[in-house]
Amino acid sequence: MIDSRMLCMGCMSRKGNDGPCPNCGFDESQPHDNAFLPLRTVLSGRYVVGRSLSSNGESITYLGYDCQTDSPVQIQEYMPAVLCNRRLDGSVSIHEGSETNYKTLLLEYEGILKTLRRQGRLSGIIPVVDMFHEKNTVYGIFQRIQAVPLGKFLTRCGGELNWSRVKKLFIPLLNTLASIHDAGIIHRGISPETLLIDKQGCLWLTGFSTVALRTSQSEIEPELFSGYSAPEQYDPSGLQGPWTDVYAVGAVMYKALTGTMPPQSTTRRINDNLLPCDQMNSSVPQNVSDVIASATEYHVNRRLQSIEEMLSGFLQTAESKTSIYVANKADEPLDTPASKKRKDEPSPAPVNKVYSRSRSALYAVLSMLITFAVLGYFMLRFIDSTTSAEEPSSSNSSSGVNIAAGPTISIGNKVPNFIGLTVDIIQGTPLYNDNYLFSIREEENDEYAEGIVFDQSPAPEAPMQNKGTVVLYVSKGAPMIPMPNVAGRTIDEAIQILNAAGFSSENYQVIESFEEGEEGKVLRTNIAPDTPVRKNKDKIMLIIRSKDMSSSSSEPDDIEEPEDEEESSYSSGKRKSSTASGSVVIIIPRRSSDDD
Repeated sequence: MIDSRMLCMGCMSRKGNDGPCPNCGFDESQPHDNAFLPLRTVLSGRYVVGRSLSSNGESITYLGYDCQTDSPVQIQEYMPAVLCNRRLDGSVSIHEGSETNYKTLLLEYEGILKTLRRQGRLSGIIPVVDMFHEKNTVYGIFQRIQAVPLGKFLTRCGGELNWSRVKKLFIPLLNTLASIHDAGIIHRGISPETLLIDKQGCLWLTGFSTVALRTSQSEIEPELFSGYSAPEQYDPSGLQGPWTDVYAVGAVMYKALTGTMPPQSTTRRINDNLLPCDQMNSSVPQNVSDVIASATEYHVNRRLQSIEEMLSGFLQTAESKTSIYVANKADEPLDTPASKKRKDEPSPAPVNKVYSRSRSALYAVLSMLITFAVLGYFMLRFIDSTTSAEEPSSSNSSSGVNIAAGPTISIGNKVPNFIGLTVDIIQGTPLYNDNYLFSIREEENDEYAEGIVFDQSPAPEAPMQNKGTVVLYVSKGAPMIPMPNVAGRTIDEAIQILNAAGFSSENYQVIESFEEGEEGKVLRTNIAPDTPVRKNKDKIMLIIRSKDMSSSSSEPDDIEEPEDEEESSYSSGKRKSSTASGSVVIIIPRRSSDDD
């Protein structure tokens, strides 16, 4: 066993003097930050604490040394700075009034460590070799690996990688993510900083934490990663789940393939300028670009919901096809690539088989295609003869979208076009159900009637193997938006508020009136505040005091009848004029009987 007094606390190598380390230059005589554990603190009677490596609003990570195994380790200490502080002896003192929050988050943090420890040597996850309570907090001991942040690696590689290299890096990671999701852990912090890459080209996921650290306005100071944290993490009431990690890993892959960091997710609500991967890098396969676009959707209900869906999408074409194996719990050393097997180990069973390059496999595929073609021909004739006699009306929606009586059957290696059909028609067609799996997602849409498929992923004609998953986006009808309160605002301010709420110029109309009120300000609207309004359907009338006429004692000569009931309820006629804001209607109040 090595004498820990001979170790450098900056790199845990042996040094023979009291000065700076000849290996890393670390000098223990320099002032020490009292927020961290004192150098050479011994934990659990065996772990020597070295310099701090990183810290966030929840924990501090130190370089450490295990005196029993004579090996470097990483020590992670639960230490939320806003809830506690450090005593002179290194122990943790909880702030008065913060005891409940501290203990609640500590239990969650401890639960994560226990779950990771139960996972054992899961590929791409640094093992938790020990955990214990001490100094009024909890410590996790992680095995030490030699690796650099993915962000630094990408910089060294010129900023971007080709798909062939990216898929070798990320496919094992995606399998590992699926495994930890099954174990009940959502990471919420996947980024080029929390992903490390070792000399063998294997990715390692670090930075596991509680929900509070990865959510804005939580009990502690959050740590979010601009461009990679999902939009729901910036909303304290946002629902988080596997789809949160889907967004993050999709954003990291976008960065790796294009060399460009995605914009912060909160800015995409108003102006979503995230270009598809294949527009940024023409070598990216189409289906890969589509999967990453679906993974990084701003709206949760349009985003891919699981890592399995991402993997399925990446395997749609021969160009992007990759061998996928279940994340293994091998006993090989950590510096060995996850894909490297010992000679006496059997090959793991693949989740999805790859294209075989042998001649016999090619013959088998050709034989199957011929068989399917023959069967398809007879099925087509049978379906055509049975559906032609039952063809209903081709249009039954208010949106003007035609609904076909039955889909055109075309089963091969390309996805049919389901847009414009109903889910009942699609799921009622046996040939579709035999060849595809369907994921139904309902979403408001102002162009398609309720119950109609308005989008699909993969897109029509995209290559796909049989039993692939097709996501169908089904319209719930025109979206309803609460009417903002714009009374008392200038017309420009009112229009800006309406635009920010999601309305377009098709929704609103400026109306001038001779009613009493401040000139140039919105007096009222025809729809009360907070009333649900259908986007691009319902008309919002902004009533303002006329700037052109100071008296309402005379009526215009060319009075026209109101066009709808809402307008007739407050006017007896109108005169059209024009302003920079668009169509303006001047409202003349009805004269009272006293005026007559």
